[in-house]
Amino acid sequence: MIGAGSVSAPTVRCTSMPGSIPSEPAEAGPTPPVASIPLDLADLSPEWLTDVLRRHAPRASVVAARTTDSHSGTTGRALLHLDYAGDAGPLPSSVFCKLAPFDPRQRRLLQKFGIGAIEARFYAELAGDVAGRVGVRLPRVWHAQADADGSFIMVLEDLVASGCRFRRRPVGAGEAGRESGVSEDPHPGSGVDPGSGVDPGSGVDPGGLRILDRARATVDELARLHAGYWESPRFADDLSWVPDRAGFGDGKGRSATALEASAHFVRRALDRFADDMSPGFRAVGKFYEAHVGDILDLWDDGERTLIHGDPHEGNLFDDGERAGFFDWAMFSRSPGVRDLAYYCCTSLPLATRRSAEVELLGRYRTTLEGAGIELPERVADRQYRELAVFAWVSMASTAAMGGRWQPVATGTRAMVRATAAVEDLSSIDVLADRLR
Repeated sequence: MIGAGSVSAPTVRCTSMPGSIPSEPAEAGPTPPVASIPLDLADLSPEWLTDVLRRHAPRASVVAARTTDSHSGTTGRALLHLDYAGDAGPLPSSVFCKLAPFDPRQRRLLQKFGIGAIEARFYAELAGDVAGRVGVRLPRVWHAQADADGSFIMVLEDLVASGCRFRRRPVGAGEAGRESGVSEDPHPGSGVDPGSGVDPGSGVDPGGLRILDRARATVDELARLHAGYWESPRFADDLSWVPDRAGFGDGKGRSATALEASAHFVRRALDRFADDMSPGFRAVGKFYEAHVGDILDLWDDGERTLIHGDPHEGNLFDDGERAGFFDWAMFSRSPGVRDLAYYCCTSLPLATRRSAEVELLGRYRTTLEGAGIELPERVADRQYRELAVFAWVSMASTAAMGGRWQPVATGTRAMVRATAAVEDLSSIDVLADRLR
């Protein structure tokens, strides 16, 4: 979950080129009035799409919009194929839309915590800078809009049509479900058991990329993102709206209600899974429940930057040899190692993480050094061990929600990996020492 209180984002159209950094927008004349925000699939009409896309091609009209796939999880998602009349210029033949979830209960949850609205604001106000000045690959933004009532809409690049490859094949409704998780067996007959945490013998994933090479590429891009905003004075200026803690709504993670909510999800995970997990699972859950406020404060300690906040394998894609990131709903101003620990502890097979995490942490530090940022080895190591628990809390909470946030197999696999990580890294001992 995420929230930054009342969110009111202007309608901003970023113009990043697929697979590259942003270019200047096409000549478009006056910006049209802000369109209403669609609440369901039926509202994604040709007329509405014409209104929001004319910023990029003022002489084009959408004459048909076919929903070829749709799915609802944390948010609603739809893949639309578009037909145009007039000069369509740079407009795409298909777009990926994120809007309110179709389930009323989940929609109320997003409105309460501002989850979708804050992501729309990221795409409207910050994505162009992340992609352009910093050079991080993310979906091109055709339209993004949020209102103070929590309603939102994002019209984004169809990454599949751009030739990108998703790291996990989705469950559910085909392409539109691609942000929601993975299938039980991404490639039947490949010899890869996604639940086992064991690399295939060749060290090559089902998509043909070497697992470790892909991890290195991801770490490089995380370091690029973090270097672009490391201790930036903009967080006191034009980026002051970026949340310090993602996922807590108006309380920003410091109210008694917010702390109890965080502990509640962990208790739910303990009730559901502890009897079937290793002893470390119950130990870390009980420790977090007893010290939730202090632990959240420790996770904020250190130099801060803009982080993605949720860079598990299901939120990453590959554009050639480059890693890219989507689903930015959990971005925040936080220590950069949080992203690194989260990725390594939830997304890497156990054997890969155990053999390569020291190398990957060193690679991250070296990349930062190339940008003039010094992160001492002892500090990075301590943060990594502490923030492995952050990864565990996130994945245990997700798994505890069943299939409401992620498919069960996805959440459970990540939870198992994160549990092994906090045990391997003696994370509870590190946190306990810091709390003394």
